[in-house]
This record gives sequence, C-alpha cells and structure tokens, in this order.
Amino acid sequence: MGAPLTEFTLRLIGSDLEHYIRKLLYDGEIKYNMNARVLNFSMGKPRVEFKNNQLQNALEGAKKVDKSS
Repeated sequence: MGAPLTEFTLRLIGSDLEHYIRKLLYDGEIKYNMNARVLNFSMGKPRVEFKNNQLQNALEGAKKVDKSS
C-alpha cells in the first residue's frame, strides 16, 4: 500500500511539493498574485516586472491590516 506516513515521509512529501511548485514558478506555468493583500515570496522572488504602484498598494494594504490588529 505504500510507505507509512511517518514524520520523515511527510517531510519528504512536503519537500517534493515545494520543489515542484518552485519549478512551476520558474517555468512560468504558475505565477504569484501580485494583487494579493500579502506578498509572500517564500518560493523565491518573482521573475516579473511589476509597477511601483502595485508594490506601494501592497505596502499600504499591509499597514492597514497591521493597524486593525
């Protein structure tokens, strides 16, 4: 039926998924949502040019969320 779901195999699955998603990002098959409330580049910085106003809007949105907490 397959390997038991030990902590090691779960980490291995997570690592494989992370590498697969990173490959999809680098190949351009998927992309970051630059209009998201939070910019999270944990899989590497996006290889796209984005306008300064997009970054400014994201920063302003983050400040609003911070103040409301």
